[in-house]
Amino acid sequence: MPEQVVQSRNGHASTRLADRNAAPAQKRPAFTIITPAFNAERWIAEAVKSVLAQTSPDWQMIVIDNGSSDRTGEIVEGFLDDPRLRLVRNTENRPVSVIRNEIAETVEGDYLVMLDADDRLLPRFLERVRTEFELDANVAVVSPDARLLDGSSGEHFDFTLMESRWWKAPRHVRPGKMVEALATRDFLYAGSAVRRDVFASLGGLDPELFGCMDWDLWIRVAASGREVKILREPLAEYRVHSGSLSRPNSDQVASKMLTNVARMFEQLIARDDLNRGERTALRRSLARIRRHALMADSRAALLEGNRAAAQSLSMKAFTTFPRPRSLAIVVALRVSPDLIRRKHERRMEQARESGRVIGFGPSRDPRILRGRIRLRRDRPA
Repeated sequence: MPEQVVQSRNGHASTRLADRNAAPAQKRPAFTIITPAFNAERWIAEAVKSVLAQTSPDWQMIVIDNGSSDRTGEIVEGFLDDPRLRLVRNTENRPVSVIRNEIAETVEGDYLVMLDADDRLLPRFLERVRTEFELDANVAVVSPDARLLDGSSGEHFDFTLMESRWWKAPRHVRPGKMVEALATRDFLYAGSAVRRDVFASLGGLDPELFGCMDWDLWIRVAASGREVKILREPLAEYRVHSGSLSRPNSDQVASKMLTNVARMFEQLIARDDLNRGERTALRRSLARIRRHALMADSRAALLEGNRAAAQSLSMKAFTTFPRPRSLAIVVALRVSPDLIRRKHERRMEQARESGRVIGFGPSRDPRILRGRIRLRRDRPA
């Protein structure tokens, strides 16, 4: 029987389970898989089926229909004959981080998995992850590799998430160096498993962040002294959607996203449990992110015809985080700003026509951005 919508004090439809005060089950599941879904009718059945196919049966899955206007909730209802699956309906769309935090407070299992509605788990995901947790009590996060799926065709790319040049997970991270490694980029799969007690002790996901909440959580876990375990074995499938930033205001969008990431780094730097190396690495990444944000603002100003602002912002970007490429852009904007503007306009137009993503994409591989991709057709979608 599906869960009932519970109205919260602030008027939002709460994601807390309607039957949380019911008689407890004989055995609590080890894993709780939390999947918010908004207008996900195209993908949600695949996500649910991937959980049902797990070799380890010790799980519960909670799908939150997050104010969808399509058949998302109806599709999930078709699977509710399995008592391990629950459906929560929201009457309006709410922040994903808030939903996941609220659900995490209501469950009692040992581990949490934040599965997106368009991703899939491979059959041995829970089995392999649990083994790693049980081998070492200090391991708080287990992050497996993931195959990359084309969002349109469902075919596999010829490289995995951790093999890609954007995520580029290190082959080995020395003990005590995970914060410094994660400061350079978020190379962990967003659906990694985390111990529920550690998640709760750190306050869960930061609801003030968007697009980088998981990255922030992984760094906070590592800074707390707990281990983040990387598994090179692909145990999930991560869907890459093109065109999410391919629109005329993509530079403004990029600037907003980068400013949000910068806020994340500012908060992390203010922590009192960092050593000197960790704080230095985070400060360096903050400067790099600020440079990217300023460059995005510079491009936006150039497209609006404000050459002076574009030149000023590009110079500020260079002084924030000096790099030869940034200096070259500063010079080009002073020598031939019209040429730079036409090149950027052409690049944006090509991206719109091809469906590729342009600008900053925290979950997009550069080879995908440039269209240099190959799909593996020998793998079932």
